[in-house]
Amino acid sequence: FWPWIDPREQLKVVVDQLEKRKRGVLRIFGGAYPVGGGKTGTFLDPREALPESDRLQFEGFLPYEDLLHEYSGATAALDLARPNLERELSFSFRHLNYLHCGLPLVLAQHQAAATALEPAGAALAVDVTDDRAIRKAVDRLLDDPAAVEKMGRAARKLARTSYSWEVTTRP
Repeated sequence: FWPWIDPREQLKVVVDQLEKRKRGVLRIFGGAYPVGGGKTGTFLDPREALPESDRLQFEGFLPYEDLLHEYSGATAALDLARPNLERELSFSFRHLNYLHCGLPLVLAQHQAAATALEPAGAALAVDVTDDRAIRKAVDRLLDDPAAVEKMGRAARKLARTSYSWEVTTRP
């Protein structure tokens, strides 16, 4: 929840759709990071601006191996960052972790990762400025388990064939 990534408005839409459908849970791992250092730094708290809901759980920070275990039991991963230059240029470690764990991604269409992952069948790229597009993606995750399973297989395949340590460290 860095100031330039802030997905809280998009996550509100996700939680609202889960409530409307009376299905699913959004689990947020991590928390507020200090920006600017020390006690005087500013940060974005993921709990701010998000609704109280039984369909929203804040898990806090976890050791890396525990986090991967939790990811492996999930249905999909969301990365709904607002348009910003950093997200347009980066392909984050988080995305690679999701692929490794077999998680289909729902991500912003402007992200660099979307151009690689969606054509490979491992992601749904959405316009994060369009609430209907976000709701439609949530509905697909809830209503089409076969498609989600297929996307998860594509994610694992990409992790093995394109983004493994052995592949990415070759000369």
